[in-house]
Amino acid sequence: MKRATESRSQNTMLPHNFLLGIAGYMGCGKSTFAALLSRYGLRIVDADIEAKSLMTADGEIHRQLIDAFGKTIKTNTGINFSELGRFAFDSEQTVKTLNNIVHPKLVKRLHDLVFSNNGPCILDAALIPLWGIEDWFDSCLWVFADQLIREKRIKDKAILAPEQIVLRMKIQESIVPIPQGPKWSFLSNDRSLDILRSAVTLFIKTEEEKRQHL
Repeated sequence: MKRATESRSQNTMLPHNFLLGIAGYMGCGKSTFAALLSRYGLRIVDADIEAKSLMTADGEIHRQLIDAFGKTIKTNTGINFSELGRFAFDSEQTVKTLNNIVHPKLVKRLHDLVFSNNGPCILDAALIPLWGIEDWFDSCLWVFADQLIREKRIKDKAILAPEQIVLRMKIQESIVPIPQGPKWSFLSNDRSLDILRSAVTLFIKTEEEKRQHL
């Protein structure tokens, strides 16, 4: 699902230091939910964008990726992410190799961005349960949707063969656990964007009420 673009801004009673983690499997629509929440003044930190920035700019990570996945992933300006994906998402082991190279510095970078004190913040990151960083946040939200719906959403926006999509979905689901614990709430996103907008309004109201009773 593509990010929603919303121009209208809304007020919220959430505290200035409110931190929210949003996770979910690929195609669930978590980034769309985060974009809708940003209408309420919540700053978004996008883990995928930050990971690509690190892989491009960090010389040590750059060299390790080329050593692990070959010189064909290198371009004049950085990394060919399509080519990297072809190798890195081939199996659970190759995904773990990619993660071991990128994640230590990525998690540190995300921590610094989330805690930069620039108002309420959302971390949009599928791997929050894998990293075990729930204690960063006031609340965590797991967005989920039926597998076939997620697969269709990915097909609609990604230039990938159907078998590659299914493989990547299976690998992600085998590596990232569905979260548990008191920090987590769950949101079904199987239906329309209008219904998702209503869910955003309800989520904001619920979180505001929680803060009032703390």
